[in-house]
Amino acid sequence: MLNPSHDEGKHKARVFKSALGFEQSDWEELKRRILEELPYQEAILQGEGLWGRKYLVILPIVGLNANTADVETVWIIRPKTGFPTLVTTLVAKR
Repeated sequence: MLNPSHDEGKHKARVFKSALGFEQSDWEELKRRILEELPYQEAILQGEGLWGRKYLVILPIVGLNANTADVETVWIIRPKTGFPTLVTTLVAKR
C-alpha cells in the first residue's frame, strides 16, 4: 500500500506521504490507526457480487505529520467467511 516503487500503488504511496506523512516503513502505524478508528465509522454497502459484499468506510486519520485527512478503506466480506478483509485504502480527494 505504501510502496513508492510499485507500478500501480506508487501514486497512492506519494499521496499518503504528502498528506499524512506515512512512508512504507510506517505501514504498521497506519494499520493501527485505521483499526483504532474503524469501530466508530459507518460501513456503507457498495455492492454485492460473486466475490462477496463490498463496503466503504471513510476514516478520519491523524498522520505522522499531525495533519488529518479522510482515508477511504474498502472491505469485502467473502461468502461463507463472515469477516471483512481489507481490499484497498486511499486518501480521499477533497
